[in-house]
Amino acid sequence: MPSAPPPLALIVEDTPLVAALLARVLHSQGYRVQLAASLSAARAALQAELPQLLTLDLQLPDGSGLALLEQLRAEPATAALPVVVISGSLAQVPRVIVLAQAVLAKPFALDEIVSVVQRAGAPLPPLPCLTIGESGGAYG
Repeated sequence: MPSAPPPLALIVEDTPLVAALLARVLHSQGYRVQLAASLSAARAALQAELPQLLTLDLQLPDGSGLALLEQLRAEPATAALPVVVISGSLAQVPRVIVLAQAVLAKPFALDEIVSVVQRAGAPLPPLPCLTIGESGGAYG
C-alpha cells in the first residue's frame, strides 16, 4: 500500500540563508518543504497546494506578511492553518499574536524552531518504527 506523502511546510521568507535554514530544520522533522520569497509567490503556492504548516516573515519585498496572515484567517479553507511568524520586525506583535499560532523573533536558535513548530500544533508524520528481533536483526 502506498504511503501518504509527508506533510507540506510552506516557508515564506525572502532572506535565502534563513529560508535554507528553516527548510533544513523542517525537512529533518519530516516535512516536504516549499519556499516562497514574496507574497505573490506565497499566494501562488497556496493556490497550488494547501500546506499543513506555514512559516511567515512579516517584511517581504512586495508587501506585509501580516496582510497575508489576515487574509488566511478570513478564508474558511485556511482559517485553521498553523502559521508560525518568524520575523526580525515584530512591531505589530499584538495583532500577530492574535492571528498566529506562534511567533519567533530573528535571530533564533535551531532548537527554538522545532519547539515553536511543535507548539503550533502542526501535524508531524509518524516516525518510522525499527524493531530489533531476538536474533539481533533489525526490521522496519
